[in-house]
Amino acid sequence: MPFYEYQAIEQGCPHCQDGFEELRKTTDAELTTCPQCQAPVQRILSGFAMAGKEKKMMDPKNLERLGFTQYKKAGGGKYEKSFGKGPDLINKDQ
Repeated sequence: MPFYEYQAIEQGCPHCQDGFEELRKTTDAELTTCPQCQAPVQRILSGFAMAGKEKKMMDPKNLERLGFTQYKKAGGGKYEKSFGKGPDLINKDQ
């Protein structure tokens, strides 16, 4: 079950004014009110963390082994290869 973050749309209580997390099933209906003060709330986007096996899967050495290539923006419409097969530089003008 994922954690979802919510925040008060208008004035709320200390619980929802600065935002709160709620552990919910993906099949549960989205919260529309604060569970403590009933003020209207909205779900906000948040990042996620990876740990353990998932983090190891995203390691550049593992991704390269699986055939992926990564490019990083170098500026001026150019991208330089970080790892993997392929050209060392991609230029938008070529």
